[in-house]
Amino acid sequence: MHRKDVKRLRSDGAEPAKLDAPLAAQVLGRWTGDARYLDEQQQARVLPRFARPGLEVSFESLVQSVSKDIRPRALLDEWLNAGVVTLDENDGVHLHVSAAVPLASAHDKLEFMGRNVHDHLAAIGANLRETPSPFMERCVFYDGLTPEQISVLQTLATQRAMDALHEVNRLAQQMLESNGDKAEQGERFNFGVYFYHEASDEEPR
Repeated sequence: MHRKDVKRLRSDGAEPAKLDAPLAAQVLGRWTGDARYLDEQQQARVLPRFARPGLEVSFESLVQSVSKDIRPRALLDEWLNAGVVTLDENDGVHLHVSAAVPLASAHDKLEFMGRNVHDHLAAIGANLRETPSPFMERCVFYDGLTPEQISVLQTLATQRAMDALHEVNRLAQQMLESNGDKAEQGERFNFGVYFYHEASDEEPR
């Protein structure tokens, strides 16, 4: 747990302290969503490990732009060990987004699970109450498929979902940057996807 979170938990405020999203996830979100860290194809740029003359961004500046409570070297070492990033011969840091999915610690995964379950159930509850503007809550489901067919569908669903998540993330980062000092105010949102499969007990349709 980071120092600023401990400070919040120890505060005497009447409202319970609210923890930020895990810092590693924030760094990943900025790298894949902030225009300063994207190339012409809207993909995460290869970042020099340290700042260089003539270059505004680096891996070090990326991490420090999110929080001063995490050392860039510590995060880099963690991501190198997990295969999330690699270093080239010029000390450039390459992000491998597909390897970044399971990077969260057990504690972080529990935090995300609690948030996602809460928000999903809240959306369902609001829709059941027939609010004027219902939340999006849709799914596609079939049974009687072979494991090979499930694999094809899972690959397609994963790619399309990641495309949508990246696009929403980029726009949200742009909006956050444009808010300036107002960034701490207003509303939050949560947009997520999932894919699940198991053996079917029903007869094929």
